[in-house]
Amino acid sequence: MNPTPVPRNVRTAHTRRTARDRQRRPPRQSAPGCGCLVNLVAALLLVGAVVALLPLGVMAFEVAHDGRIYPGVSVGGVDVGGCKPEEARARVQKVYAGYAAEPLLLQYQDDSWPVTPAELGLRVDANPAIAAAFAVGRTPDLSASLQDQAQALTQGYAFDPHITLDAGVLTSALNEFAEQIDQPGGDAAIQMQGLQVTLKAGQSSRRLDLVRLADDLLAACQARSHGPITLVIDESAAALTPDQLAPAITSAGHILARPIVLTFPAPLPSDSGPAAVFTHTWALDQAALAEALWFPLERDATGQVMASARLHEEPLRNWVQGIADEVNQPVRNARLDLNPVRMTLSPIVTSQEGRTVDITATVTAIQLAALTDGERVVPLVVDITPPAVDMRDPAALGIRELVSTGQTQFQGSSAERVHNIVITAQKLHGVVVPPNGVFSFVEYLGDATEADGYQESYVIYGDRTVMDIGGGVCQVSTTCYRAAWWAGCPILVRTPHAFRIGWYEPPLGMDATVFAPSVDLQFQNNTPACLLIQTEVDEVNSTITFRFYGTKPDWTVDMDGPYTSSVLPAPAPVYENDPTLPRGVTKQVGSAHDGVDVTIYRVVTQNGQVIERERFFTRFQPWAARYLVGTK
Repeated sequence: MNPTPVPRNVRTAHTRRTARDRQRRPPRQSAPGCGCLVNLVAALLLVGAVVALLPLGVMAFEVAHDGRIYPGVSVGGVDVGGCKPEEARARVQKVYAGYAAEPLLLQYQDDSWPVTPAELGLRVDANPAIAAAFAVGRTPDLSASLQDQAQALTQGYAFDPHITLDAGVLTSALNEFAEQIDQPGGDAAIQMQGLQVTLKAGQSSRRLDLVRLADDLLAACQARSHGPITLVIDESAAALTPDQLAPAITSAGHILARPIVLTFPAPLPSDSGPAAVFTHTWALDQAALAEALWFPLERDATGQVMASARLHEEPLRNWVQGIADEVNQPVRNARLDLNPVRMTLSPIVTSQEGRTVDITATVTAIQLAALTDGERVVPLVVDITPPAVDMRDPAALGIRELVSTGQTQFQGSSAERVHNIVITAQKLHGVVVPPNGVFSFVEYLGDATEADGYQESYVIYGDRTVMDIGGGVCQVSTTCYRAAWWAGCPILVRTPHAFRIGWYEPPLGMDATVFAPSVDLQFQNNTPACLLIQTEVDEVNSTITFRFYGTKPDWTVDMDGPYTSSVLPAPAPVYENDPTLPRGVTKQVGSAHDGVDVTIYRVVTQNGQVIERERFFTRFQPWAARYLVGTK
């Protein structure tokens, strides 16, 4: 910041006392008589003469100084008494012109710089001071004027001119000094040049106090001083020294000495036998290490701040993330097909372990390895999730016999509905539910959209059937529900249809609807082994069958019911105009069904004892027959 000099006000007048005290002598003794009378007469005559001549003397003094400054008055230390204002101005300017041309000395330690006030932009305005000097003894009050004149003679009056430094000139001059004196500082620093780590020495900073110097220069010019003026310099030492950085230089060289290698043993599929194992490796070379190198400041045991060398976390995370993209994989259970004659299994979908690279733990391991003198081989930290259904050991799955069967018929279904039944059954074929595992129908069904190969068929929507994508899916969920029911598996989620549907009878009340993703069918495998789901769609006989294979539990399942109650007769038939049918044609699209409450009990017996009697309740609403009447 460049300083701007602040102008000073004109000084108030002050006086110089010049009167001298006089000693009084005692009067001489004289003899009484006529001599005393003579002396008295002479004294009276002298006083009278002085009194008579005093006005003449004052008048003569005033005439002599008409238009001139009275004696005893000075401006900026220059005696201007007896001068006309123009003469006084010239005298003052001459004195200051001489001062402005003489050097003023600046000093700092052993160095010095001469500079003239003119080079600093000295500006002298004597007019106000001269006007004030001329006004001394010239007031309307004669008595006061005479007193001021007397005081000027005996004590003196002094006035200062208005002294300033031109802001632009002064700023330019100060900047020249600053360029010679200022020195930017800096801490010692570590520099990277390729793979070489070098040390840059620091230095203290030095900066001229320009504001203080501007004030000192103005004060010197106002006093017509030639200095010397001592420069005020702000100095600060470098915060970091080479000694504080030297350990980091050594450590950085150690980190960059050789690459760091990450390893991960991964299975390699082989057609000649068990899966072979080989090791993946990824090298973090010296160039990559140099990019990740950083030098944090830390306090040692004594509290001293020291620099250390480390590998920064962010570039390492980015590097490990690229490896994780290669290694990570979701866990996948095997899906199997069973030869029911030989009871042999073959994979439909191979099993796969889940892998998730622990990026944080791997980065930490790399950072530690970089600081050690040992082997720089770091195992990739990977969380492994084994599949619940592993095809590598089929015998361990316990799939060796039929556990239960569920079957429904779909005679009279449209070709589109049959198509959807086949697609859905295929999605469930080969699914293996591990012991205590939970099966979710919607998980394997997906969205059941046209993109998945589904076609339009009749579905229940509100109190009627309408054409929509996926009609027939509930035929598959109902069949699956029955197989789980007869296996004795706990039914966790099951939603019956709101209306009776002939394809799901008999028995009444053994159906289950699904609608992804909100309405699901879920059961838990409580048998001692895995449950393999095998589906079969017989389009000739219009049946779909679910068979659960595993290890048959030591219990039996029986049905008690169904019991019906609260029968409500079907409402009157509903006729709707259909412009797509020819006039005169009537087509039935829904049969009438009475509403009824249905209760079924599942009885599980073990060693001749009933261990569970579970109630399953369904309430069917009345359903009207529905007809379409052609209007085309």
